[in-house]
Amino acid sequence: MTIVEKVPTYGIHCYEVKDKKSIPWWLGISPKGIYLFDKNDKSIPRKIFLWKSLENLYYRDKKFSIEVHDPKRVSVSRRTFGAGNVNVHAWFAATPQLTKCIWSMAVSQHQFYLDRKQSKVCFIIFTLYFLL
Repeated sequence: MTIVEKVPTYGIHCYEVKDKKSIPWWLGISPKGIYLFDKNDKSIPRKIFLWKSLENLYYRDKKFSIEVHDPKRVSVSRRTFGAGNVNVHAWFAATPQLTKCIWSMAVSQHQFYLDRKQSKVCFIIFTLYFLL
């Protein structure tokens, strides 16, 4: 099992999607984020959207969309994330049911990411408490 876990695509759930130009892609959902793979090559992601940079996930009919915080774009206020520094990426699945499945997996994996992050913080606090 340890060998398999070291494979770069281990734990990534892939879904067939198309972009707005009808170009086919694999959309991979994992505990680390959302990956975009070329249709003919799932070994190296073309783009990675880490959970910490995602603002929102949503779907409607056959369209799955993500809002990604772009640190390179500066918002008017610099203190808050606003429409000025968010990019929207969208893909289309074959059916509304598949789109809902992609969204559901993304929400579940994002929650898993948040839970792991929280448990690491609790472990550190717990460890520090007993070391002091």
